[in-house]
Amino acid sequence: MPSGVTKQGVWKIAEALTREEQIPSVISVRSQLGGGNPHTIATHLASWRAAHIEEQSLFHTEKEVLMAAQEEMEQERAELMEEIERLDGDLEKARKELSTSTHALDVARKGAERVETQSKIQEQQLKEVREKAEKLVERNQALQIEIAALKERTVHIDALRALIEKLQGELASLARSKETAKEPTKESDAKDGMAQRPMAEQKATAPENATGAGSSSAGPVTTPSRPPATPMASGQTPKGTQTKEGEEAQKKTPAITAPPKPSSPPSPAFGKSERPGTIRK
Repeated sequence: MPSGVTKQGVWKIAEALTREEQIPSVISVRSQLGGGNPHTIATHLASWRAAHIEEQSLFHTEKEVLMAAQEEMEQERAELMEEIERLDGDLEKARKELSTSTHALDVARKGAERVETQSKIQEQQLKEVREKAEKLVERNQALQIEIAALKERTVHIDALRALIEKLQGELASLARSKETAKEPTKESDAKDGMAQRPMAEQKATAPENATGAGSSSAGPVTTPSRPPATPMASGQTPKGTQTKEGEEAQKKTPAITAPPKPSSPPSPAFGKSERPGTIRK
């Protein structure tokens, strides 16, 4: 394909075609040139015809008319071919643009699909987050209720603990008061026991004295002497006295009655005339 269409080239081909008795046309010139812009070829060919019309005006009147008509047809054809080429260029350009647009559309469609998928994922995640938030709110409310109940229970426990401490203090004070009250009671019980012991001894010796008085004529009756009282150790309860604990234990234990002692036979009475030491015949 030539680099460009020149006036000299078009004119040279047109003269060669004329010598061969051919009518130069845009198509024939373009075919000889091997290509080129039809509009440019038609312009140069028109200038060549104008230069040669004056020389052949007297001899080629009908031929000029035909050539003029053919030139008009060639001009129209050139314009049509130029328009076709332009349309072909526009069509190719449109095809390229369509391909680019189609590719961009595919990319945009894929991007939209990704965005839609991502949007669905985000909506699902947002839904899950909302559900978790609602559960956390419910859990928080339940915990608040439990905390309030625990606070009330703590207050109640503190009150019970204070009451227990108070009662323990009162019990300790009562125990101390009881121990303090026991001391005089123990002393008075010991004194009462010591006082009742001689009386018990007197009651025990009374029958013997009466028997001795009845037999005074027979001779003196010796009374067995009692052993001296053994001194008590510290904290020991004297005989005949009982502490309150002993009394309570005695109340709980059934009383055991001792069998009666056999009465001793009465001592033989001596006669008034008899003296002690005489033997009766």
